Amino acid sequence: MADGGAPHWGTALGHLNGAPHWAISLGHLTGTPHRISGSVASAALGVVRSTLDIDIVAEVREVPLSMAEDSVLRKLELYEWTVRTSERQWRDGVGVLQVQGPALDWDYLRRLAGELRLPELLGESARATGLA
Repeated sequence: MADGGAPHWGTALGHLNGAPHWAISLGHLTGTPHRISGSVASAALGVVRSTLDIDIVAEVREVPLSMAEDSVLRKLELYEWTVRTSERQWRDGVGVLQVQGPALDWDYLRRLAGELRLPELLGESARATGLA
């Protein structure tokens, strides 16, 4: 917290990539494992943009998943779902790749992109960022 005190109800102030951001902090109140995903996550991990909602994933999985890789794949999945018309989804996914590229688990990305039937789109997005 900015003032070193307890978090306010439902929110917490933190820093990511040197910039302050607000995140819903329900897990701190309930003890539930959770993560922020969707546009808020892709903006924090990639190129910043405004959004009207926040996606919170609060489920327990046997295999821990990396937020950056999941954000890229989700954005590519949404871009494909819109028949490749949502430039916002494309920019979000490519933005995370641009910022996080070398640190990403590319084996995981390729494997899951195959399972999601997105390997060509992952390749396109990697080429768009100069990573492939």
